[in-house]
Amino acid sequence: MEVDELCPQRRCHCVCIGCWSCLPQQLACLATQGTIGHGIFSNDPRLNSVVGHLLHSSILVPYHGWRISHRTHHQNHGHVENDESWHPMSEKIFKTLDKPTRFFRFTLPLVMLAYPFYLWARSPGKKGSHYHLDSDLFLPKERKDVLTSIACWTAMSALLICLNFVMGPMKMLKLYGIPYWEWSYFRGGLTTLDRDYGVINNIHHDIGTHVIHHLFPQIPHYHLVDQSDATESKKTKS
Repeated sequence: MEVDELCPQRRCHCVCIGCWSCLPQQLACLATQGTIGHGIFSNDPRLNSVVGHLLHSSILVPYHGWRISHRTHHQNHGHVENDESWHPMSEKIFKTLDKPTRFFRFTLPLVMLAYPFYLWARSPGKKGSHYHLDSDLFLPKERKDVLTSIACWTAMSALLICLNFVMGPMKMLKLYGIPYWEWSYFRGGLTTLDRDYGVINNIHHDIGTHVIHHLFPQIPHYHLVDQSDATESKKTKS
């Protein structure tokens, strides 16, 4: 089904940008991992840790390292200096960056692939690494957790290397690498969910119609319900 077919009254030309978007499979998995990292996946911390390590290690992300840095981000969100993940870079720091760093960090689409580099060396202007026990990201009492995650990350890396020899590099590329490049604008929009907020739907402009809003963000709020119904009818007929 084409995107335009879903929206008969309001057609738009949407660009499917392929998969230059920061390892999209990683980000999809991180949505679940974020729930685990915040400790709300389960009331049992041990279960959170086990599931967290399985999911994070599978995409080569150190669970506790990322959990701790993400906690720091939430504790300092919006702080110009202390926010961990999403802080603005000062002009002074920008001018100290070498040309390769500027190129890879600020040139599309390379900037969208920066997440692994952030894990390894954090953001410009910050020191340490998610893989280093002595990084100022972590408290001394957290080193054991970080070491556990590094061990799981190493085990997954070793498994991928072994599978590369057993199955061949082309097979591994198809099974582990190419899926990162299967995202599209259309598929991403369809993974969002509509929600019914009851009596307050009108108060926040029917934003519960989230699927159609993500597929066609240009649609004004007062047409969202009609277009969402039209989309559902098209999906049903298909």
